[in-house]
Amino acid sequence: MTTDVASSWDRIITWLHAHAPTTAAAVNPPATDEAIDDAAWTVGVPLPADIRALYRAADGMWDAPTAGCLIPPVYGLYPLEEALCFQRVRVNAFAERDGSDERWGTAEEVDGAPAGTLGVRWSQHWLPLATSGLGIVLFADLRYGRLRGSVMTYDRIEGADAPPVWPTVSAMLADIADALDHDGTAAGHRPYVDEEARLDWRWPAPTSTRTHRGSEP
Repeated sequence: MTTDVASSWDRIITWLHAHAPTTAAAVNPPATDEAIDDAAWTVGVPLPADIRALYRAADGMWDAPTAGCLIPPVYGLYPLEEALCFQRVRVNAFAERDGSDERWGTAEEVDGAPAGTLGVRWSQHWLPLATSGLGIVLFADLRYGRLRGSVMTYDRIEGADAPPVWPTVSAMLADIADALDHDGTAAGHRPYVDEEARLDWRWPAPTSTRTHRGSEP
């Protein structure tokens, strides 16, 4: 596990056990190296060290995002098996519709575009990281280029229509850890723990200085 991911993940898990035990209990044990290697084979490119480190820390969440949203504002971490199932379904769905809409581009055009390029068609080189449960996922763009490894959003209707939320998975985890430890914000949202001890995220209230369980911040 890379040092930065290990440090951020330890801070996140420590905070969850102390403040949001329902979400902490939903975090899966680490993925095996074989499963991580299978993920690289499925997306067709090597995985960055920080993504491998994330899955060596935990193989997603078993009840994401019902058991809480680990990633702001509404995302629970995907287990690798579910992530790769989503990835294959999207790749195959567009392959079956090739030629029916020029806006999608071809697989070769999309897969060969620089990382960070927006579009509707799902690229084979995108690895789903987290799900909202409502048709929107966070993914790591593993195409080559300056923005390789950046974390972006994908809507099943609109596609990837916004620039990266975080430049790397390491940056995402550090942002979350800082927000939890210091009652700050990550991706513009403040941590909040509901009455069932689940982590959630809200727009920050201007007068709030601490997170309160069971009440709006």
